[in-house]
Amino acid sequence: MGDVMRSAILSAAFLVAVVPCQAAWITFQNDTKGTIIIQEMVTVKGKVTLGKPVKLQPGETFREFQPGPLTKKIQVSEPGKTANKVLCEDEVAVKDKDVTFSIATVKDKVKVLPVEPKKK
Repeated sequence: MGDVMRSAILSAAFLVAVVPCQAAWITFQNDTKGTIIIQEMVTVKGKVTLGKPVKLQPGETFREFQPGPLTKKIQVSEPGKTANKVLCEDEVAVKDKDVTFSIATVKDKVKVLPVEPKKK
């Protein structure tokens, strides 16, 4: 029994080591001076639907798990009492590694910018 169990464990370890991981974490950080709302935009049968709103104060981050590579369209808006003012809409690509995007004001326009990973 010991040899069979050892063989099964080694086979499982080999598969984990050989099969590449396609999942990643995507992080959005609010580098503006004001509160923002980010939402995913999904198009179904030609109709755009907004996902769950996430409110971020200045300096806050939001992180979510992505099970595989994808391109995600997001909307950044400013919270308001009646309607949210759209600040920008952009597409972000997630591949097979963790990625961070900064939502920042550049020349009086809000932009979604990739953050370069820190070198070790």
